Amino acid sequence: QTGPLEDRITLFAADESWQVVNRHQTEEGLSCLLSCLYFLAAQPESTKKALLSAAWQLFPFPPLQLGLALLLEGRGRQITEADKAAVAHSLFEMLKAIAPKEHQENQ
Repeated sequence: QTGPLEDRITLFAADESWQVVNRHQTEEGLSCLLSCLYFLAAQPESTKKALLSAAWQLFPFPPLQLGLALLLEGRGRQITEADKAAVAHSLFEMLKAIAPKEHQENQ
């Protein structure tokens, strides 16, 4: 049986599930994404609820909500590869939608 620290390490460890289809992420980029998610998971509950609400407003996709909720709650034993992929792909699409055109061309 693992403890909370091991669960957190496993939850935010780099693996293929975090890769965006057709957009290979560098180790640095993946590390940055996972660091940001780790930081968000350490925020107060009110901040996490606001983040989930904002994510739903921008991208109403239930698999994103589930994956993001599992991450923010630190439920590493329950999150699946599909949940991780849903979060990574959804965040990529959200950022692509709001990024200025000149950045979209350099993806």
